[in-house]
Amino acid sequence: FIAVIAAHALTYMATLALVWPMHGQKGWRVACQQAAHSTNIVVIIEGLLLLVLRFLARHMILYSELAHAFVKEIMYLDLLEVNVDLAVAAAAMDRVVGTALKAVAVIGFAAFAVWLRELTFI
Repeated sequence: FIAVIAAHALTYMATLALVWPMHGQKGWRVACQQAAHSTNIVVIIEGLLLLVLRFLARHMILYSELAHAFVKEIMYLDLLEVNVDLAVAAAAMDRVVGTALKAVAVIGFAAFAVWLRELTFI
C-alpha cells in the first residue's frame, strides 16, 4: 500500500509542477486526474500479483510434493516428523491474501471513482 501512496503523491506533484505553467488553475485537475490514473495502474498490478499468490496458496503449496522435497533436501527436515501441515499453512496464506485483495479492491474502486470524476472536469 506504500507503493500506491508513493505513486499517487509523486505523480501528483510531478504533473502539477509540469502542467501548472501552461494551464494555470486547470493544472490542479490535470494533476489529480493523472495521479488517479497512475494509482489505478499500481492497484491493478498489485491485484494481479495477489491473485497469483492466492492461486499458489490454494494449489501449489497444498498439493505439491515439491514443497516437501525442498524442505527435506535443502533444510534436512521432514515436515511429517515435526507435525507441520501444509494444508493449514495454505489456508492461513489464503486468508491473508484474501484480506489483502479486498483492501486492494477498495482502494482500486476509490481511485477509479476519483479518476472518472476528474475526467468530467477536464
